[in-house]
Amino acid sequence: MSHKTNKHQETESMIKNAKTRTMEIICFVCGIKIIQYYSDIYKGERGWCLGCGSDFPLE
Repeated sequence: MSHKTNKHQETESMIKNAKTRTMEIICFVCGIKIIQYYSDIYKGERGWCLGCGSDFPLE
């Protein structure tokens, strides 16, 4: 039986919604490349750092 928390489900959703862009964006906290995704909750583009886990708006 698989137990997934809301955070795990949210993370999976972000990764599924990630878009490939021609311009690479770097995290302002740790300097690692971020993934970009559309958030239904915030109704806009967001960035999520694979290194430090920072999540922030891109619009």
